[in-house]
Amino acid sequence: MALGLLICHAVVQSARISPLVRGAGSPTAVLSSALHARAAGSGRARMSDREPATPQWGWRPIISWYPGHIARAERQLLDMLKLVDVVIELRDSRIPMSTNHPLIRTWVGNRAHILVMNRCDSVPTSVAQDWARQLREEAVEAHWVNAKEGKGVDELKRAIMHAGKGVNERRAAKGLLPRPVRACVLGFPNVGKSALINRLIGRAKCKSENRAGVTRSFNWAAFGARKTGVRASAGGKQPQLQLLDTPGIIPAKQVGQRSAYMLAVCDDIGAAAYDTRAVALTLIEELRAAKSGYIPPDALEARYGHGLAEQSAEAFLERVAEERCGGDLTRAETMLLRDFRDGRLGLIGLEAPDGTSRQRPRSPSPGGAAAAASAAAGCAVGAHGAATPA
Repeated sequence: MALGLLICHAVVQSARISPLVRGAGSPTAVLSSALHARAAGSGRARMSDREPATPQWGWRPIISWYPGHIARAERQLLDMLKLVDVVIELRDSRIPMSTNHPLIRTWVGNRAHILVMNRCDSVPTSVAQDWARQLREEAVEAHWVNAKEGKGVDELKRAIMHAGKGVNERRAAKGLLPRPVRACVLGFPNVGKSALINRLIGRAKCKSENRAGVTRSFNWAAFGARKTGVRASAGGKQPQLQLLDTPGIIPAKQVGQRSAYMLAVCDDIGAAAYDTRAVALTLIEELRAAKSGYIPPDALEARYGHGLAEQSAEAFLERVAEERCGGDLTRAETMLLRDFRDGRLGLIGLEAPDGTSRQRPRSPSPGGAAAAASAAAGCAVGAHGAATPA
């Protein structure tokens, strides 16, 4: 009896550790012994017997992350949008498709809509070129910024004021006094919404950290002349712009597991939602399959002393663990993701607008990707070939 209970408990715990994605047309995949060994406390597990990664993501654990505060925020958002004149949509330049919320057009409605690509200096010029070209075909002009350093923010500020100028023109026609333009910043968690607002208003008003889920409520911040409590007609001053900081909002159901994994790779969802090793291996596979011009040709070799060559993602991570982390796979996977997120692997774009960023070859190309040489449409080439605002 006791043995039966123990076996049942082990089965339940295993199910909790590794919910699985079913590969298209294939039986349910089994996670590698390395993942189970790590769950048991071993960081030195080998991965040679894991099932190979497939485009169907058959072996990867399902990523599902929808904290309660996001559900509440989405309900409150509809009421808050009634107060807003301009909607600023913020995406991550490294993964513009995965950070495009499917409900953004519904939320924008008839309001002015400004698309902003943050972390523009984290991607090669070719990424900005491709996306700028595609968006212009759709009659959308994107603003490429680096909210952390303030690049492109002044131009964005002017665009926001221009988009909202009709508000006071209509008020003047009705004999009403002018009021501040009200804009909200929408986007996925950790794409830089609070950092952008702090740059726009010129002070650290909104709490900003490099992790998902920091902002959990709606907060207003004013830019320009401060309020004085005196009517404008009596010589008082009003702020030019009021900005609404919002919690990061993701779809209640992920459209696809690839997007979920791209969000995890870029640290745009909470770390508790995913298995770090599966995400690290996914990053390696994405780097192997990257579109030409979207990754430095020697990104991994320059950092770790060897590239992918003909070895698998698992073999590459094992080698990094042995050479750099004393055989500890847990440390190796964490280091790889941190190096990518901090830009130590160079300028990398993981998504192209036409969906061709994942050109998975039969065998790795030894030459790697060629860096873009010309300026991006609407952007200038930065110090290391990065896409920076013109």
